[in-house]
Amino acid sequence: MQHLAPENHRRFCWSSWKNLLLPQLNRRSLYVYGSEVAVEKECIRQKEEGVLVIHPFSRLRSYYIMCMVAITFLNLIGIPMEIAFLDGNSGVGWEGFNVFSDTLFLIDVGLNFRMGIIKDDSEGAILDLKSIRQHYLKSWFIPDVVAAFPVGYILLIADLQYHSDSPSSKAGKMMRILMFVRILSLVRLLRVSRLVRFFNEVERVSNANLEVVRVFLRILSLFMMIFLLCHWNGCIQYFVPMLEEFPSDCWVRRENLMNATVGEKYSFGVFRALSHMTAISYGSSDTPTSKEYTFDQLI
Repeated sequence: MQHLAPENHRRFCWSSWKNLLLPQLNRRSLYVYGSEVAVEKECIRQKEEGVLVIHPFSRLRSYYIMCMVAITFLNLIGIPMEIAFLDGNSGVGWEGFNVFSDTLFLIDVGLNFRMGIIKDDSEGAILDLKSIRQHYLKSWFIPDVVAAFPVGYILLIADLQYHSDSPSSKAGKMMRILMFVRILSLVRLLRVSRLVRFFNEVERVSNANLEVVRVFLRILSLFMMIFLLCHWNGCIQYFVPMLEEFPSDCWVRRENLMNATVGEKYSFGVFRALSHMTAISYGSSDTPTSKEYTFDQLI
């Protein structure tokens, strides 16, 4: 087999990468543009623009959305667990995932300046960089920057500083850092907006002519939001007594969970959250002075 010359090989690789940015011929693009010829014209239009813009109907955009949905959902599950239950003992694996997630969300902010836009009042994709930049700056730029705040890097730097300090100053400094980072980590929960927007984008551009697909995506996003609400409420049930250093009348002490595993604490917290949300045994307790923490009271 004849091998490609280095220059031709580089051109082939670059051409393959650029093809990932172009709209694909599938049910989604056919629904928007109407015919195969119109899709081909859209590919030609993007090539003639001469800029690197990721088309909303491109293969790269589809892979990117699936990856970001998975990473975002894992963040929205893991961040409350880390804040409420792990006491700074999340391990190297979770710390590495935090740094990776923060890096990915920072890259996401930059990539959004080169993401083509599909508007409800437009017949095709907007590929002009100036229009994309203005639209993003006026819409989701500030929430995305706040949600992408690199808390993982702060934890990594704090951990390195902790190991370099003297033993006498470690304990107090680490406790202050952990409490500060816990509160600061709540900012990353704003990434839930990215999850909602990803689902809206998928609903808008994938199989848009099938009503059953649109209904399925809406139901799926609804169930994911309900699950996240129950999960966050369960974490709050444990987090609030922890902030008060577990008073004698709190439910954690009543259930003898001070030395329990994370799984036991979490299961009790979720059970209490579901009981409050569904009004099952709401407010029942063994002592009249016990405190009940509900999601509604905390917001």
